[in-house]
Amino acid sequence: MKILQVIDTLDIGGAERVLINITNLLYKNGMDVSVLTTVANGPLSKDLNSKIKINTIKKNHLFTI
Repeated sequence: MKILQVIDTLDIGGAERVLINITNLLYKNGMDVSVLTTVANGPLSKDLNSKIKINTIKKNHLFTI
């Protein structure tokens, strides 16, 4: 099963920390998981398992289409 976790950025915050924890647990349990950030990576990206791929769209702002 492939899982894509999507979030705007991996800055310090509760939702970001939950995403990191869940993604690491899914990877540890053998799931094919990756992360998509829509604005930018952030300081919490270092807490993600180094084998998990992070893709970034790099929009200028969260609400830009």
